[in-house]
Amino acid sequence: MSKKSGADLGRENAARLEDYLASIDVLPNRGGKVNVSKVARACGFDRQVLYNNPACKALLDTAVIEKGLDGIEARESGEHGDDTPMVPLKKLREVEQRNGALEKKVSELRARIVGLETRLRRQEIIDEELISRGRRASPRPISLLDENDK
Repeated sequence: MSKKSGADLGRENAARLEDYLASIDVLPNRGGKVNVSKVARACGFDRQVLYNNPACKALLDTAVIEKGLDGIEARESGEHGDDTPMVPLKKLREVEQRNGALEKKVSELRARIVGLETRLRRQEIIDEELISRGRRASPRPISLLDENDK
């Protein structure tokens, strides 16, 4: 059993891709772009072949143009897939500080709610006990606000 050279494998992959492209009417796509993984899977090789093998890349690019899809251009470093603008670092830090302060406030409010719920449960237990014994106490007003919140 002899091993095939890289050039032989490349020609074989290009032939498989050419046969596949001739046998289909529509390229598999995702969001208007060719789905490289599905094409490679259908041809029986790794999808990197479509990026690295010049013959396969040319065949696929031609098919993409004929089918009206976007191609498989490699992204350059620093290029973003979306057109959202970058946020200045100063503004990002300000937002993070505000977010931290708000998270702290939410945490404090949750702790306060737990304390108030505990007081309410105690009061309900006392009321039930008094009612079950036939006594009724005049409810004293309960302030839900702390003295510093007034």
